[in-house]
Amino acid sequence: MFSFVACCHKVAWVYTVDRYLTKYDCVTFNTLVNSLRSTDYAMKSSGWLLLDSAETLFVVSKQRVIGTQTKKENDSSSGL
Repeated sequence: MFSFVACCHKVAWVYTVDRYLTKYDCVTFNTLVNSLRSTDYAMKSSGWLLLDSAETLFVVSKQRVIGTQTKKENDSSSGL
């Protein structure tokens, strides 16, 4: 029974992430993603926060908020 409940929880979480990604702005999505980095949630998770894909989620979410610059943009802004 425990594994069924855990599975339902994971499906609900994926639904929440999908909903935030498609319906809200990047700042709100990043706030949700950053809430996952709490120690409390990390202890409850099944270890997926340690995967490379989780790190990609954190990095890309932050990049969507702060933006990214290409090498060409960096060179032109530094006066080179």
